[in-house]
Amino acid sequence: MVKVVIHKSIKERTKKRPKRLNVVSGLVEEYSESCPNGGNVLFVESDQDGDFETIETGDSVKVTYNNCEDVFGTIKFILNGEITSKVVSYKDEGANESGIEDVVMRNLSFSSAFQSGSLNGSLRLGWTYTDSSDKEDWDMSVTDSLSAKIKFTSGAEKTWIYSNGFKIISSLSDVETTMSVSGKASTADLGSGSITYSTQTPLRFLQNSEYPVAGVMTLKAEAGGTTKIEVTTTPSDAKVSLDQNDDGTFETSTSVPWRDVLNR
Repeated sequence: MVKVVIHKSIKERTKKRPKRLNVVSGLVEEYSESCPNGGNVLFVESDQDGDFETIETGDSVKVTYNNCEDVFGTIKFILNGEITSKVVSYKDEGANESGIEDVVMRNLSFSSAFQSGSLNGSLRLGWTYTDSSDKEDWDMSVTDSLSAKIKFTSGAEKTWIYSNGFKIISSLSDVETTMSVSGKASTADLGSGSITYSTQTPLRFLQNSEYPVAGVMTLKAEAGGTTKIEVTTTPSDAKVSLDQNDDGTFETSTSVPWRDVLNR
């Protein structure tokens, strides 16, 4: 869901600016827009030189979602909460644009028929945008600590804590999204332990697909044991293999529904 929320970047908003409802004195302006299926979003932008049509280092925007209902692929979801983004650097090279933004999320929550959750904390987002191929590349890493609380309709609620070292590299197009992840995370289910994870083969999601159609990831527990998760030819299932003593040999493997994998 982070991808969904952040996708409305400063670049995207300057391309389709809504009608301004209130302009505050100085270098700050405030406006709102309605969401496609109900609710609204409030934008408060601060600009370094007063030109809100351009992007400069130091520009920032605070976005507040109020029961904002939208659709991602075939999944309807509702957003609430706040996200603030500040430009650390920006470069415009004609067909190619790139930048780095520091992002803070406060009680940013989402809900759908399949799952609900919330995000709190901060991360640094690097991005590139290429007009010619209509593709966006993102390089995200946690700069402080990011707490993700997820609850599936068929399972218990879990809170994951991601700290410095958490990294996502992704590429988005109109057809598919590819994603590589690495880092360390902890959850109360592991006690004082943590999991180190990485993708050996990037995860690939087709447009409107709920689960990946390609990719391999491993998760190594601090207490011992490594789990490998692989995409299979059955869209709803993953192959999960276990190396109990970390000797490089996966002794057991089984087919597990993706929903169960994500809910662990």
